[in-house]
Formats: sequence, C-alpha cells, structure tokens
Amino acid sequence: TGEPPRVLGPMPAEDLRARLAALRPKPWAPDREAALSAFAAWRAANPGPLAPLLLSDGVEHAPEAGRLAEALAAAGPLTVALAEAAPHRLLPPPAAEADRLRLTVQQVPLPSATEAGVLARTADGRAIARAAVPIAAGAGSGEAALDLPVELRNQVVRLEIEGATGAGTVVLLDERFRRRPVGLLPAQEESADAPLIGDLFYLDRALGPYVEIRRGPLEQLLARPIAVLALADRLVPEGAERAALTRWVEQGGTLLRFAGPRLAENPDPLLPVALRAERQLGGALSWEQPQRLAGFPEGSPFAGLPVPEEVTVERQVLAEPSPRLTERIWARLQDGTPLVTAESRGAGRIVLFHVTANAEWSNLPLSGLFVQMLRRIVALSAGIQGAEGDAPLAPLETLDGFGRLGPAPPAAAALPASQIEGTVPGPRHPPGWYGTPGQRGGDDSAEAGYRRALNLGGAVPAPRAAPPP
Repeated sequence: TGEPPRVLGPMPAEDLRARLAALRPKPWAPDREAALSAFAAWRAANPGPLAPLLLSDGVEHAPEAGRLAEALAAAGPLTVALAEAAPHRLLPPPAAEADRLRLTVQQVPLPSATEAGVLARTADGRAIARAAVPIAAGAGSGEAALDLPVELRNQVVRLEIEGATGAGTVVLLDERFRRRPVGLLPAQEESADAPLIGDLFYLDRALGPYVEIRRGPLEQLLARPIAVLALADRLVPEGAERAALTRWVEQGGTLLRFAGPRLAENPDPLLPVALRAERQLGGALSWEQPQRLAGFPEGSPFAGLPVPEEVTVERQVLAEPSPRLTERIWARLQDGTPLVTAESRGAGRIVLFHVTANAEWSNLPLSGLFVQMLRRIVALSAGIQGAEGDAPLAPLETLDGFGRLGPAPPAAAALPASQIEGTVPGPRHPPGWYGTPGQRGGDDSAEAGYRRALNLGGAVPAPRAAPPP
C-alpha cells in the first residue's frame, strides 16, 4: 500500500508459517532504510535476547542493506541464508538505434563467463526473436544487438531475460521504441537533397534517427505498408496519383504536406483547408517584422511543447476563412494566422505546414521544435492518440513480482506523462502500462488508447554482491 514496513509479532511459529507461505515478491526494490528504522524502533521497545535469521538474495540493493545486517548482528547471534542458485540479472530498457535495438544485461559479477538470452515477444506472447548476450568473467554487464525488420520490430511489446522471473528482468516497449516507415516525396528529385536548400534536406535529418525513411516513386512507396507520406511542395495533379493518394489516406494513412511556391499557385483537394493567397515579408500581404509562433492550442498534438523565441516565419500560404477553420488549427502565429492545419479524411488525416520544408520561408526547420513536431505527427500516424499536455496517465496493467502483467493494485496511482521517465517504481507507481484505455483492442487501432511503459530495470542501480555482515 505504500505504508512503511512494520514489525509483526512476536507470534508462535505455526502462525508465522502461514504468513510466510502467503508472501509474494513485489515488483520494486526493497526499502532497507525503512526496514532498519522499523527494526530499531521495535528493538528499543523489546531489548531482550534475540537470535536473528536473515534471508538474503545476496544482492546489495542499497547501502542501507549493510546497516540493516549490522543492526541484526548487534542484536544477537546472526544466521544468514543466501540464495545463490542462479545469476542475479537486470534488464534495462534498450537503446533504440536506426536499424536495431541495443540490449544490455546487468548481473552480479561471476568468476566465469556466462550468457543471457533475451526474448522479444509480441502482444499475444509469441517470441519472434532471441538475442544472446555474452557476459565476460568478472564483468557486471554485457551487450548485444537485436536486428529485426521494421515490420517485425514494431510488433515487439516486451523483452525478457530467458528463464528468469521478476519485474527487473522484463522491459515493456511503447511507441518510443518503434520505427514507423515514412516516405519522402520532393517536388524535384534531382535537387531534393541539396545541402541547406533541398526540399528534403531538413526532413531527412529531423526524422532519420527515429523512423525508417523510404524514397522512390509514389507507386513503389504505396506498395508496402507505410505510416506517413511527406510531400514537400509537390503538386498532386488530377489522375492516377491523386486517386491513389486519396485511397491511401481514407484507408488510414497520414499525408504530411509542406507549402511552397508550386503549391501556392496550384492548390489541390488533398489539403486540410482551402488556400486563398500567399503572404511574405515585404510583399502585398506583408508583416512589418517576421512573425513568431504562438503557444500551441489545447487539443493540438503539439500541446505542451515549448515554443522557442528565435523561431520566426517570413512567408507562408494563407488559409481561406471558414466556420471550421479554428478546429483544424494545430499551430498558429502570434497574429492568429494558421501555421499547421489538419483534417481527418476517412480513417486517415492530412496535415499541412503552411511554410516550406526547408529554411526558405521560415527558420522552423532549423530548430529542435521541428523535430519534436514531426515525431508527434509520426506517433499519431500509428493510431496512437497522444496524451494532451501533461494529463495524468492511469495505471492500466502492472507487473507483479514474477514479471507477469495483470490488473493494477488498488494502491497504484496515476502519473503525469512528463514524469514517467524519472519515476522509480514503488507501491504507488508499480512498473507496467500507464495511459488512457482504448475503445477497441489492438495497438494499431485508430481508437486504441495512449500508453507509456514504466520499467523497473532502468530505474534501479546495477546489481552487485552484498558484502557479508
């Protein structure tokens, strides 16, 4: 329940035996300091002869563990029972690299070399990959890479150390570890990658570390499952290409478009809003000064992102005023002009940046904000509804002490999304899934809830052997 440990008893051995038989491990690190305080208070009230028995896993969970053993030894003849049958291991969350997951397994150093197997499992429990992690003699950790095609990697929701049980040997993988395929289509392929001025130069660098980027003709890109198609000032003339894109969006695709002189002159129906004009610094529809960004509105996928003062816009395409324009605005300038608009089409959506994908009209592509905005759009493309702002995420399912998922215990409390990263699992926040429940099952459902994983392995120190008392 989160209450501090307390001393039970004294009681007859038969009564204690039933209590011990009912005990189950918990999915968080022990609080030795609180146990020491409870024992010290009990000992002050019960100073008589004592023969302590300490049952230990041999792991030094915290410096306080040694002080607890010392206090027990000072109370009377101490017997220590050590469990040393299997290596004590911990699985921190992996590092997500461009083409693999980099795994680390930590363990109490052993005198001989060992190997740990890490299994990758899907939502239905199937193991679809195994990585062997070698750990050298005397080493406290080992590393290995898990190479999987993107389609398989995005199905993995759980990593676990083979043959081990415990919340510390399990890692749940949320959207942060998935690589969504994103297609890039420029206006002109021959100049698309020109340094600093190419249509795709900044898009490629902003998305490259986080997604699988695909290039090629539209027909080739649509031949495989793809999450997002980004069109940089590319015209979509009436005909087969527009029909194919329309079908793809209506079936669930996210079409991400960027403005430019071509789109300003030849708008098409695959836009979230109608365009009426182009304005620029020093033009007919002009600003006296470059415009800064306003704070993101509530309900926008970008809500909660900090807006840098130095990001400015000198030129953009304007949206035609309409009764539904306000609800389609995801970002705007300080004078209220829409900067990013979006509209749902069938099961998919169309998103328009009213500036270019390069730095010709705005310095937004030079900023870290650009990277964050693109990442949120890619996350939405997977059918995951992002948490609005810093709304509390409720515990949906949590791990027990054996590493099994189940209903959250009554004492479990919600966590703000921004605090998931730094939270150390405990009684109030056990490891597991936190988020908003979906209306239908399945991670790829358009109505699936938003989920974040809280893992134990990355929040506790690497295991090491406890010195004998």
